[in-house]
Order: sequence, then C-alpha cells, then structure tokens
Amino acid sequence: MRNFIFASLLTLCLLLSSFPMIYAAEFTDVHDHWAQDYIYQAIDSGLFKGVSEDRFAPDDTITRGMFITVLGRFEGIDIDYWSREDAPQFFKQDVDNADYYAAHIRWGVCNGIVNGINDFLFAPNRPITREQMAKLLSFYLDSMGHTLTTDPTDAEEVSFSDADEIAPWAASSVKRLCSSGILTGYKEEDGSYTFRPRATATRAQCAAVFSRIADSIIRCSEPPISPEAVSLSKTDLILPEGYSYRLFATTTPENAPLLWRSSDTSILTVDQEGMVTYAAPGYATVSVYTRNGLYDVCQVLCGDPEADNGQDDNNSSGDNSSDDNSNADDGNDGDVPPNLPNSKMGREEKMLFLFGEVVKDPRLYYNGDQAATEADLVDVWVKAWDLKTNGEKYTRDWKLQVHKNLAETVKAIFDEIYNGPEKFPIHDMYCYAWVGKSEHTIGTAIDINYNENYFCDSNGNPITGSYWKPGEDPYSIPPGGDVDKAFSKYGYVWGINWTSGNKDFMHFSFFGT
Repeated sequence: MRNFIFASLLTLCLLLSSFPMIYAAEFTDVHDHWAQDYIYQAIDSGLFKGVSEDRFAPDDTITRGMFITVLGRFEGIDIDYWSREDAPQFFKQDVDNADYYAAHIRWGVCNGIVNGINDFLFAPNRPITREQMAKLLSFYLDSMGHTLTTDPTDAEEVSFSDADEIAPWAASSVKRLCSSGILTGYKEEDGSYTFRPRATATRAQCAAVFSRIADSIIRCSEPPISPEAVSLSKTDLILPEGYSYRLFATTTPENAPLLWRSSDTSILTVDQEGMVTYAAPGYATVSVYTRNGLYDVCQVLCGDPEADNGQDDNNSSGDNSSDDNSNADDGNDGDVPPNLPNSKMGREEKMLFLFGEVVKDPRLYYNGDQAATEADLVDVWVKAWDLKTNGEKYTRDWKLQVHKNLAETVKAIFDEIYNGPEKFPIHDMYCYAWVGKSEHTIGTAIDINYNENYFCDSNGNPITGSYWKPGEDPYSIPPGGDVDKAFSKYGYVWGINWTSGNKDFMHFSFFGT
C-alpha cells in the first residue's frame, strides 16, 4: 500500500512537471493582453523576465541593450565565455563589463549583427524602433546561417500605406520578415495597413516576434568556425595623407570569417577586406575580430610622423596660467585644495605630480605598454546634466577612466560643472583611449560633446565633429563658462587655446597637448 501511494505521488509530480508554468498569478498586467500567449512562451523559453514580481510591462518600450540580450539568449550564447577577462571590449563609454547586456553586445558585434550609434557609443538604453528590430533580426538570421520555414518569395506580398516612410536600409528586412509572418502591421480605421517603422518596439511585440521565429526557424546545421588564433600582418602603421594600405589577417585554421573595425572613422576607415584608408590627421586603431571573439590590433598614425596633430610641445612648456588659459577666469585658484593641481602649476610640476619625475613627452611615458598604462588608470564616477527631448534637464552618471593621480582632480572638476549656474549638459564624453601619441592614452585628456565641439583646422574646417556654436547649441562649450572655468582652475588646458593651427573645442588636457 505504501509503495502504491508513493508511486501515485511520483506519477502526479511527473504529470505536473510536464505542464508549462502558469504565470497569470504572477503578472497582473498580462491577462487578456493581445500578446498573452506569446509572452508566456517567451518567458517559458527563458528569453524574458518580468520587471517585478507581478509585472511584465508588456507595453513598455524595449531598448537596444534589452533587444541584443534577448537575441543572445535566443541563440543560446555562452555568457561566461563572452564575459571572460580577455574578451573584446566595445563602447567603453556607455557599456560597463558588469552590465547585463555587455556579453551579448560583444557577441553581437563580433558576429556582425549589431553596432553602435557611432564609434564610441552603443546607447544601450535607447529604445529600438520597429524597422531597426527588423534589420537586426535579418542580420542575425544571415550571420548565423539560419532560415525560416516560410520562404518570402512564396509568401503573399505585404504592402503598407506608409511604406515610403520605411528607411531604405531597412526596406528589404521589413519585407522579408513581414512576408514570413514574423512581423505584422497595424490595421487602420480606413481599412489600410501601416507598419509604423519609427514607432518604438514594445516588450510584447518583441516577445511575439521571438515566439514566431522559434516556431519557424531552421537552424544552421554547421556552427560558425571558431579559430584558435588570429594575427595581423602589422602591429603599427604610418599612413600619409591620401594613402591606403592593405592589412592581412591570419587565422588558425585559415580563412575564418573576420570583422574589421576602426576605432575612429573620422581618422581612418577600414573595409571588410582589411583596406585601411586615411581620412584625417590623428591616431586610431584598426582591429580584426573572429566570430568567437578573438582579435588583434594595429596602431595607426594618419599624417606626418614628425608633426604633432594637436598642440606644439613648445607652446605647452611654460606656465599654463598665462597664454594657455587666456579665455578662462582663474581667480578662484585659492579654492583648490593643496593636494590638487591648479592653473599656476607649470609643465614640469605637472610631470612630478603625475609621474614623480620629469620626462621629455608625458604622452610617451609608458613606451607603448598598454598593460602598464592601464595599471595606472582608475574608474571615476561623476555626475553631469543632460537634456531630454523636451529640453528638460536631468542628471546622468558617467564613468571615466583617468590616471590614478588625477582621480580626485577630475571629481572636483565635474562637481563644479554639475553645481555651476549653467547646468551645462553633456551627452557624450570619454577620457582614456589607447590611440597612440595622445593624452587620451595616459588618461589625462577628456573630450566633451565631440559633435558640437569640433576639432578643426586653422580655417575652421571640421576634422572630427561638426561645428562649435556656443550660445546657439546648448552642447557647445562657451568660453568663460562653467566647463572652461572648472578645467582651467585645476590646471587643464582647453584645445581652443592651441597655437599650432588646429583647434580642438571638445578637448581638455592636463599637459595642454
């Protein structure tokens, strides 16, 4: 009898375990929603979680970071592998290694599925639009070699009354996924159908899309090649104006698919065959990546190696409190703590403060040793204002990698900017970047709002960024304003004061180069 009862209980447990988990009691905002079944399927598949214990938020927008995360989960990527210490790092300005989407972004970039909004930013919290979702899904299917059971060429043609609003780069992807039944449109009151390409995608729509793909996908039977090594034909390169140079990559095994990237396309470009082309004077890197996240890097100088693309060294060897900071009010230096630098500090004093010794060129202090450089960097969190689309100001937190001996100085600078009367808005910013002979390479230069504070030649022609319009564009830095005063007070030099010809309105550097 006892064995019979035990067997009966065991059978009941097995039967119960075969049914999908019921979520209706958990998520109060899913019941009777049009996507209810899709949402349950997506949750049951481990693609989504709720925003709280009892809410799924089906009509909330889905962000770029969320979407690539769901896509990575759908593909079943190895999170531990893509989170390893030597994994490639992309978009350090707004993607932290600890972010839940970081590993998925690395996988997506290396496999040619997703990219940033520019060379430096991924914008993980920006909502994704319906046409962008279509494009990324199409990239994903092609990159992985997957197909769908419904062949778009055999499916009924789908037409939308707003088809002319679909961006050219997304048109074929929208057609493909709508013809396959993965994406659908909206039926309007007049009986027509619209796609609404620029409407932001919702969590419910995303759940529906992935549920439909799960029911119709034919996964590629051959996994992507995973090389054991990759190396470039050069580790450094000088590229004169008007020139191109072909880099070659070797993989083990040979002929593995590769992705080529430039760290700054305003300085140089690289195509997917490894052809590097000069765009403007400066330093940038060319990187090549395998689909399993291995990579190699070549440092490139575009321009004359004997010329300094920023400030002439001779112009920054004296006292920065005079000519270098002619536009700034340094009358508050008495407020600077004695342990921090100030505008009266000379170049040699700054070297002693930073390195403990005087060197010929502080930008070359680490002799190209990236590991040694990064060992002397620390992460600093600062607050800054930014603007919403309606013009309202709000607070953002930024993480900057700076030289360890300037950490407290940088905090003090941004405290003054944040608490200043202007509430100056910042929408992009970075400090450390491994870019060759530059103060960015040693964590002593900070660029702010690059597009609205351009780096230009002596005639005002843009080299990086688009323009400088203080008083007209709120992101352009005004002379004598809070940003100018704060950096000058602590001994930094603004690139507006360079006397070598070029002007860099985004650039604040400790040594004035």
